[in-house]
Amino acid sequence: MPVRLLHTLCLLLLTMTVSSGYGQERRNREEARTSQQRIRPGIVRRVPERWQVDSQGRKPRGQARESDQSALGAALQRKQSLRQLRPDSAVRDPGKIAAAAEQKRIFESVQEGMRGENIGMFSQHFGSQVLCNLRGGGSGYYSANQAFYLLENYFRARRFVAFDFSTIGESDTNPYATGSVTFNAKGAREVAQVYISLSLAGDRWVISQINIY
Repeated sequence: MPVRLLHTLCLLLLTMTVSSGYGQERRNREEARTSQQRIRPGIVRRVPERWQVDSQGRKPRGQARESDQSALGAALQRKQSLRQLRPDSAVRDPGKIAAAAEQKRIFESVQEGMRGENIGMFSQHFGSQVLCNLRGGGSGYYSANQAFYLLENYFRARRFVAFDFSTIGESDTNPYATGSVTFNAKGAREVAQVYISLSLAGDRWVISQINIY
């Protein structure tokens, strides 16, 4: 076979191989593009419910996460608790305002009376029965008159130096006040705790218990 003919055949085979390769590559690209065009319109991706939103960026109804619902419930519960603890809810009740004012007046009269060793300043607030527990004095239930003389004798034997209520417990049924008293008894200085409680008798508050211990 002549050399020129052999050379021509080699060039022809090379050209056919290259053309075939380019053609296959082009067909592959066209098939890939066609596949993408076919797949793209029909793509349906499953979006987790917690990411789903409507056209305005809000979560559709019924698709709120359980954590969101729990957080909302906790927030509502905290709001309700704060509303119950808010002091102005009780202040709006005129009856409670009047009761708190009356209780305060009684405790103030007891404080001033004990400072001045003057039982008469608060004895008018004694109930029909007063429970008295006095350190170094009597203990038991006494009528209003008996409680007056019991305290008068107790104060007469002691010289009160200082007294203040440090705590006042407001209550709808049993308000109370506590404090520390310092007095001289038989030449010695003593410190005692005072506890006064009130109870409702009819439509007025009265002193129902006096403890000095």
